[in-house]
Amino acid sequence: MPRAEVESARTISSATRVAGELSVPGDKSIAHRALILAALAQGESWIHGLPEGEDVLATVACLRGLGANLQRSGRTARIRGTGLSSFATPHGDLDCENSGTTMRLLLGVLAGSSISATLDGDGSLRRRPMDRVIEPLRSMGARIESRDSRAPVFVLGASPNRVEQPQKILVLVRSCAWTSSPITASYLAITSGTIPVSAIFVIRIPGNYSTGVGAA
Repeated sequence: MPRAEVESARTISSATRVAGELSVPGDKSIAHRALILAALAQGESWIHGLPEGEDVLATVACLRGLGANLQRSGRTARIRGTGLSSFATPHGDLDCENSGTTMRLLLGVLAGSSISATLDGDGSLRRRPMDRVIEPLRSMGARIESRDSRAPVFVLGASPNRVEQPQKILVLVRSCAWTSSPITASYLAITSGTIPVSAIFVIRIPGNYSTGVGAA
């Protein structure tokens, strides 16, 4: 095999130091929660560093389908939130694509609202059981219909006075883990970290976490 022709060669010495800046991609789990909570908040929120994956785009699309005032450009989003009462019954199904997190979190949001909506997804998501989310929500008074606890999932809106605001927060938090109550610690930490401290308190039990609502 003939040797490659080399016109020039350079010897590179070991570096004594490396300096520079890195842009770390945004975390998908945090992005879902930040978008939803910003849409539920009162006022304008800016979110920077959003990952550009399909799962996050599914959450953006579903929030828009519910009437959220959400503008996105690249990895930045501006959300003008006016509270849960500003959400409206969507025209058609909310397509969660292949994002189980989108479906679980929105189940928690809609379970404490007066909105009726159907959440659906692609073939892969339809094969994933949602009973570990649906059953705890039902035990808290949510009205949810599904076949074999799989998508499509239909959430029947409650009357506006049926669910108090603290309960709405707790319903959302309880939907954040794949397993049923008690909540997986890491996902509770992600979600409760974006909710005002005065709204929710966390009690640590060895190996598990429990939640409550009130002053921290």
